[in-house]
Amino acid sequence: MWWRALLVCLVLCIVLELTYSEEALSREERGARRTNRRRPNAGAKTGKNACKYEKPGKDAWGNCINGKRTVNVTLVRARRGQTCEPFKILEKNCRAENCRYQKKGINWSDCVSGQKTKVLTLISGANCNQTKTITKSCRQRAQRVTRDKGCKYERATWSDCINGKRTRTKTLKPGGPSTCQPQLVTEKNCKVKKRTCKYQPDSDGWGPCTSGQKVRTLNLKPGSPTECEATKTLRKRCKIRDCKYRKGTIGQCNQETGMLNRTDVLKDKMDASCPPTKVVQVPCNKPNSRPKVCQYGPWGQYGPCMNGVKRKSREIQMGQDNQQCQKKAVKIMACEDQTESQGGF
Repeated sequence: MWWRALLVCLVLCIVLELTYSEEALSREERGARRTNRRRPNAGAKTGKNACKYEKPGKDAWGNCINGKRTVNVTLVRARRGQTCEPFKILEKNCRAENCRYQKKGINWSDCVSGQKTKVLTLISGANCNQTKTITKSCRQRAQRVTRDKGCKYERATWSDCINGKRTRTKTLKPGGPSTCQPQLVTEKNCKVKKRTCKYQPDSDGWGPCTSGQKVRTLNLKPGSPTECEATKTLRKRCKIRDCKYRKGTIGQCNQETGMLNRTDVLKDKMDASCPPTKVVQVPCNKPNSRPKVCQYGPWGQYGPCMNGVKRKSREIQMGQDNQQCQKKAVKIMACEDQTESQGGF
């Protein structure tokens, strides 16, 4: 009977173990769900702590080469679901230590484009460059010509300013030492002055307005540079104005057509391209108005003073037989007869 009791105990142990394993699996699943709810896509996220490498010591870094130090580190721990490299190369900037260069006895180079350089040679130091170049800004000055005090030269004038430079060539005076240069050439900086070409307008003035432009010709002034052009053309915008006329003399009325010709005269300050006169046909009588009975020509001049009055008249072009037209064709103005005034004294 004892083996039956042993079999029952074995079965109970197996059932308890299965139950415990199922509860553990369900707890892990619930924990994973909670984690995913709090941090979605946590497995795909990478950060500084995703791959953790060992910290290198001070002695582990390599020598300073070209301003850089390197070290190899090994992976210590990786986050679950994160792929990390087993090794990694770290790099940092550095400065070579105890690098000594020779400075004495090395001169600066000539000033070129506002810069001069000096090349230093390595004296001592590990992992240092063999040479070191130092650069500084400079100001290029005109070269000074050294001459002997006993050398005397003739006076000379400076040349014109060309490309920001003036030159002067002096000739050695007779009887000078043989060691002197026969000619002494010096130069100095200068500012190029623009020689302006000066023009004067011609007597014709501005031309007529054509295509929205007026043209005027200028002639070169005497004494201007020879390289200037002899003439210069100026252009300016203009507005094409309509030709305006004032009413002029009126011709006789044509009774058949009921029209008459009027010769208008061009107003002052109009464009020269406009014709001086214009003939316009106008009706003898304006529409919706009374027919004209009288029509006159231009007034004449006043005549001499006779009997204290002087007269002027105009030609009657229409209504010669009408007495009202005849009255309006004559104007009378009082005057003082000079002969009578002189006789009175």
